[in-house]
Amino acid sequence: MGGSGLLDQSLIFEWSENINNIIHILKDRRTQHWQRRKDGKKRLLAWWCKELKDDQGNVTGAISTAKDITERKLAEDALIESKNYLDKIINSIADPIFVKDRRHCWVLLNDALCDFIGHGRNELLGKSDYDFFPKNEADVFWSKDETVFSTGVENINEEQFTDAKGAVHTIVTKKTLYVDKKGEQYIVGIIRDITEHKKLEEQLSQSVKMEAIGTLAGGVAHDFNNLLMGIQAVCHLFPWTLRPPIPIWNISRP
Repeated sequence: MGGSGLLDQSLIFEWSENINNIIHILKDRRTQHWQRRKDGKKRLLAWWCKELKDDQGNVTGAISTAKDITERKLAEDALIESKNYLDKIINSIADPIFVKDRRHCWVLLNDALCDFIGHGRNELLGKSDYDFFPKNEADVFWSKDETVFSTGVENINEEQFTDAKGAVHTIVTKKTLYVDKKGEQYIVGIIRDITEHKKLEEQLSQSVKMEAIGTLAGGVAHDFNNLLMGIQAVCHLFPWTLRPPIPIWNISRP
């Protein structure tokens, strides 16, 4: 089998098949195989092979190329492992978390955000707020994103949020800017649902108002009582004022 010069001469082929079987496996396509070197270490090779035939159509050999992609494969595996580790961490957080790219599209989401919005991760990735929320809400989200992108300053904002079932939530969203080694900008956000907190706050406010009204009414009633007591005291001092008027004929001369 011919080579392209990219193969280390110390590589040993461990295949037991004959040349025709090897060519049948590799012919006219790309494939990857682990090969063991003389020192016992394994290397991953990316192969491409094209068979050679004589005038009668019999296979006489093959032209093949191979490239050592071991380091690339190990780097890819490490990246996948890191991503899985990151996914496990953010999915263990109860608050919704998201990452958006410069196009305002989601590139990373945790399970809590998917559950909160009411859509699956595959539905959300690559999409923006305008694909799922009312325009008035999406306008606010987009505007705050732009503020962080343009200033680099952290933003915390209280907002309205409508989920897939139509329920409206009150949320506080904290957004920060992340810039990778290539200079690409991303928004990293975390959401806290404060809907129930706001309801309790309103109930407490209403309760305080009613208490204040009760206190005011009680004070007014107390003041009225004091006034009435004063009036009654005056009436006792001047009992004649309570008598009915004397008829004119009683004071007329005969």
